[in-house]
Order: sequence, then C-alpha cells, then structure tokens
Amino acid sequence: MSQEVLCPNPSCGKKYRLQGEIPAEFTCTKCGQTMDLSAFAPAPAPKQTGAPSTRSARRGGSTRGSRSRREPEEEEDEGRARFQPPPKSNAGLIWAGVGVLLLLFVLVYAVVTNKATEDERNAAKLAGTPGTAPGVPLTPGLPTPAGDVVPGGLQPSAVVPGMTPAVPGPSGPPDPAPPPSSTRLSSIALRVWDPPAELNVTADEKERIERALDTALNDTGRAVQEAQAVLVGLGRKSIWRVVSQFKHIQDTDTFEKRPGLVKAMVVDRILRSIDGYLERSLKVLDRINPESSPDWATNVARRWNSWLEKGAWKNEQKPWDPRVDMQDEAGDVPTPRSGAGGGR
Repeated sequence: MSQEVLCPNPSCGKKYRLQGEIPAEFTCTKCGQTMDLSAFAPAPAPKQTGAPSTRSARRGGSTRGSRSRREPEEEEDEGRARFQPPPKSNAGLIWAGVGVLLLLFVLVYAVVTNKATEDERNAAKLAGTPGTAPGVPLTPGLPTPAGDVVPGGLQPSAVVPGMTPAVPGPSGPPDPAPPPSSTRLSSIALRVWDPPAELNVTADEKERIERALDTALNDTGRAVQEAQAVLVGLGRKSIWRVVSQFKHIQDTDTFEKRPGLVKAMVVDRILRSIDGYLERSLKVLDRINPESSPDWATNVARRWNSWLEKGAWKNEQKPWDPRVDMQDEAGDVPTPRSGAGGGR
C-alpha cells in the first residue's frame, strides 16, 4: 500500500509517496516541517493474549519508524537521479577542432602553392634579362626587359615558356632599344663637362654659348632658331656645354615631367645637328620628344655623355639627313620608330 502526501508548508509543497505502514508523524526532509499522518495510520491490531516483551516492542517500533523515514528519502533520491540530464559529451568540440585544423592546413597549402607559382612566373620573366638566362638566342637590335644593352649589339629575343609577351599600351608603341655599346648604360652618369684646352674656347665664346643655349631653351619663335644656329655654328666648341645641360635637366626639371622632356628634346636636336654620331655609329634614329618615356630620354642623354667620355667626338661625322641618308642606306639603317609610350 502506498499513499501520496504533501508537505503542509506553503513555501515547500514537497510531495512524498509513502509505502508500507504509514507512521503517525513524518518530518519533511526539505523544510523540516512535522506532518501529522495519523489519519492515514492503519487500524490498531487486535489484542494478543500474550503481549510482547517491552524490548521486542521497542525494537519493532524503532525498525518500522526508521524504515518509514528511509523509504521517502530513497524515493526522493531515485526521482532526482531519474530527472537529471544525461552527462554532456565532448565529441562535438573534438570534431569542430579537427575541422578547424583541416581548414588551416588547406589555407596554408594554398598560400604556399600560389607563392611558388608566382616565384616561377617571376623567374621566367627575369630569364629574358642579360646574364640571367645563358643559352637564350640573341638577336641584334631588340630591347632587353630592363632596358640595358648587351655588348656587341645582341639582345635576347627568345620567348621563355610561361612568360607573357609585352603588349604596347594605348599611349603608343614601346620606346626603341638603346643602341649597343661595350659599356652598360646604367653605369654611365650624366655630368657637367669642361671643354678641353685643345679647343681654345675663349671667354667671349663661352658667353655666346651661354646666351644662345638659354634662348634656345626658354624663348620661342625665331629667336630659338637663331640661337640654335649659333650653337651649331660653333660646333665642337659648344658640344661640351650643350651635353652638360642634360645634367641640369636631370637635377631640376627631371625627365619625369613634360618641361624637362621639352628641354631635353632641344638639347638632343642641337647635338644631332652638329654630329651624326647617334644615327651613323649607333643606329639611333629616334629623337627625344615631349612624349618620350623618362627611361628613353635618360638613355639618349647617357649616350651623348659617353660620346664625350670615350673621345668619340674627335671623329667628326656628318649630321644625319633622313631625306638623303635614308635613301642611300635604306638596306642598312633600321626603320625609325617613335620614342613615345613604353616605359612611362
């Protein structure tokens, strides 16, 4: 027989299911409230002819009371264990950690692979530079990727596998290659020159050269033509001061801006009107113009400085006239190309 009882304490209200013999009183294990259960007590047993001994009665009563008190407590513990949530599992966290590690590995592998591919592409591009790809066929007259010159007029022309050919930009075709020389252009520095004593340049001539050069670079109209004619007429005596003007342009206006390129164009034109060294010896027919790239203008200026440094100025050559010389040497002279666009 079982009986459900409720703790009379309103703030507690704990329920108990009592089984077996119900005691007359029961103490709530939660709040300590004493409950009167006499109404649920069984009817008194009939009298026995022989009363049990006092010791047996005490032992029996004590056993029933303790069992009655233990049974609700055990039932409460069983109910509490029954409704407790199952222990949490760490399997989800473990799999999440494994997934994160796999993702990191994939990302690292992708970055390393992409870096290796990029390095291979860069190495392929650099393979066309002189000194970095031995055994590559060379062709005269073609530019190197770095704009440097290979001795003997040989330039790499083979296309390296994986290398993307250069495509001219919308501003025009690339600049022509610098002419061949036994000295790398990058090692030639622009400088200010003094005329050698053998030319006997007088103070009056130096003053005329300065005035004429200033007018040619900063004036307009007919005065410019007259000033250029004065410098061309002085010939070898004026070339030292005219070539030195490239250094002034580099330090002030620079070859990066249009004003500097315009002045460099005037200087180049004056020198070509005095001597045909660039066209006849180096086959450089393209002149500096306002649309030239800074690299091209700088290389032409270096060529004129090398002309003085090596003493090639002593071997006077007739200025180049395209209307005459292009017809006389059509088979030996390369077709002129514009110095604008590429390398800007």
